[in-house]
Amino acid sequence: MANWRRLCNLGNCFLKKGQLGRAILNYERARKINPSDSDLRANYQYATSLIKGASSGDTMAWYEKALERLFGGLSINGLILFLSMLYAFSMAIFIARIYLAGVRRYSFVAFAILMAIFILGSLSLYGKASTMGKEAITLIDKADIRYEPFERAPVHFTLYEGMKIRMLQVKGDWVKISSSNQKAGWVQVSNIEVI
Repeated sequence: MANWRRLCNLGNCFLKKGQLGRAILNYERARKINPSDSDLRANYQYATSLIKGASSGDTMAWYEKALERLFGGLSINGLILFLSMLYAFSMAIFIARIYLAGVRRYSFVAFAILMAIFILGSLSLYGKASTMGKEAITLIDKADIRYEPFERAPVHFTLYEGMKIRMLQVKGDWVKISSSNQKAGWVQVSNIEVI
């Protein structure tokens, strides 16, 4: 897998060349590896601010925002490592509670807190893992999203270069997508690239 710094630098180069879609694509790929880097975050925010027709409203649900605040700085690998350590520590407390009488008083509260954090972290991990290979970036200036997967179908809405979409279904040269504002339609595969 490519180094996240190289992906970030590649995104910077594409941004300077005016290829916004490719820049955001590389920033997104770098964010999958190291989401906590402040320079990467700043470059990504600047690039996404340049997207034409981008909605300023946040479409994330309250629980998704909370999970992002808690675990957004961790990559999938980092989150797995964190959850593994948390689980091991929780089990150590649970075993100590069984065998050490002095630990029993406080161990239940500590165990309950650690298990709550573990469950929230697991939900965040599931959310991150479920989007792998299902998100893409629009690479052309203007992509018409159609109601059906053929060229003569009526246009439902338009995506602009750099917009992030979620892929739902592939049918030949067409992909059914869902945009950030929950609209769904079909776009040609050549107009997007998977993150």
